[in-house]
Amino acid sequence: MLFFKRKMNKHYKKIAIYSSFVCMLYPFTNIYAFESIHPFSMNLFLLVFFLFVSELWIQQKIKLYWVVLVFSVLLVQRSSLFFISLFFLWETKALWRIYLRKNILILLLSLILPLLWMSRNYYWDQVFSMTSTSGKILWKGGLVQSDGSNYIEGDSNYTLFFTEEMKKNVRFLSVKQQNNLFKNEAIKNLYEHPKKSLIHYFVKLKGFFFFRKNIGQEYPNYLTYLFLYKVFYIIILFSSVFFVARNPKYLGIVIPFLFLGLFHSVFYVETRHRIIYEPIFIMLSIAVFVEGKYFTKKIITL
Repeated sequence: MLFFKRKMNKHYKKIAIYSSFVCMLYPFTNIYAFESIHPFSMNLFLLVFFLFVSELWIQQKIKLYWVVLVFSVLLVQRSSLFFISLFFLWETKALWRIYLRKNILILLLSLILPLLWMSRNYYWDQVFSMTSTSGKILWKGGLVQSDGSNYIEGDSNYTLFFTEEMKKNVRFLSVKQQNNLFKNEAIKNLYEHPKKSLIHYFVKLKGFFFFRKNIGQEYPNYLTYLFLYKVFYIIILFSSVFFVARNPKYLGIVIPFLFLGLFHSVFYVETRHRIIYEPIFIMLSIAVFVEGKYFTKKIITL
């Protein structure tokens, strides 16, 4: 509501109310949150809460440290959401001279908690990273035989392509050694198959922004509703594109999603990486509906 109000949208209250109602009943996020062992609800909450405090800060209603605190916790929960910082960077670009130092301060201070977590991983696993299995994530996402996810075909997953060295030794290696083994295999595959790897990157991009071949393997409870979900997603996606194309001033809330897709496609993609951002698309789609409704009324009146 604050975002649309700042953009001088006179329908901001209705957009906020309708969007909240649809998001509360949105089955794909709700069922996934209940049935999967994953901090998805926390990720989604922190994402929305960060946008909320960012908006308050842009409007100079709260202190900078609130943005730093929420953003830092968000990065610990899901580091790939670092790109959400592009929201306040974009929204303050017109006054960049005033906000430059403040934005740099936010970005630097927000790294405190992630750096502490990375230090923890180094202490226990000797891997200075947000996750001690980054090498494995890079390797399995780079398998050109897959669609960039955990699964290859049917019930087969990435373990089908373990090398002989992996099969024999991986269970006896330390976390650091495992991470290095997978990372080296990923780099080796990239050097040996550069053209296929490039094509595969675009396959993963397609899987992130649209749909993957093996989506039903990771979300079996949704098979009955998969077609309905695809239709719904296409509607909210293209409605959002239409709305932003007509109203470029809303571009700042979409740009982070584009960079999120580009980043995830370097590693591997699952639909849950995207659905965390779908409430934003729902909001923009509701804006299309609300504004279209009033536009139609105006034409009829004329």
